[in-house]
Amino acid sequence: MTRKGKRFKACLLAGMMVAGVNNQKLALANPCNKLDQQYIDENSRKQLMEQYGTEKNGDKGGELPSKEEKDIFLTKAPDIELMDERSGSVGAFLVKSANYVWNWQEENELGTVNVCGRHPLEIIPDQEDILKIQDDCQQEEISYIFHCCVMPETLIVREWDASQLGKADTAEPLEKFYKEPERIWLKHDKIYEIVAKWSKEDGGNKFFGEASYVVMTD
Repeated sequence: MTRKGKRFKACLLAGMMVAGVNNQKLALANPCNKLDQQYIDENSRKQLMEQYGTEKNGDKGGELPSKEEKDIFLTKAPDIELMDERSGSVGAFLVKSANYVWNWQEENELGTVNVCGRHPLEIIPDQEDILKIQDDCQQEEISYIFHCCVMPETLIVREWDASQLGKADTAEPLEKFYKEPERIWLKHDKIYEIVAKWSKEDGGNKFFGEASYVVMTD
C-alpha cells in the first residue's frame, strides 16, 4: 500500500471512532431512552450505596448495616433523605419527623420519647418545604431513593391528593408497604405520610421505634 493510501485509511478509521463516540453521547443525552437510562440509574444507585456505606449480603440477598451504621446510637427519630435516582445525591430532599415514638437502652437505663405532631392533612403549605418532582419523561410515578443514617426495617407510605388538605376526618389515603425501603415511588400534587419502623431485634439495635414523615409534592 502506498504512503498516500495508508494515510487515507488512518483518517477513515479515526473518523469512524469519532462518529462512534458522538453516537454514544447522543444516546445518553436522551433521558427517555430506556436502555441507556437503565444503565445510568443502576450506576447512580451503586455510587449512592457506596457513598452511604450500604453493603449487600450476596448469600442471603438482604441488607447488612455498614460499620458506620452499627456505631450510631439514636435517642430520637433520625432525619431521612429522598433522592431522585436520575440526579443522585445532588439536591437531596431532607425531611424531619414531627411525630414519633422512640425508645433506647443504654446500659441499664431505658429511655422513651413520644412526640405528637399534626395530621398530614393539617399541614400549612406555606410553612412546608415542597418536593419538586422533575418529570422529564411524563411518567405518572417517579422513583426516589430513600436514605437514612440507620435504615428502617419497613416503610408504609400513605398518599392523599393535595386537594384533600384540611379534610383529615374524611379523606382516606392509598397505602403502599415497602419491606426493603431502598426506593419509593412518588407522584405530583400529593401529600405523603412516610411511616418508618425500626425493630429492636433488627441488627441488635439499642434503639427502636416508629416515626412519621410528611412530604408535599408540587
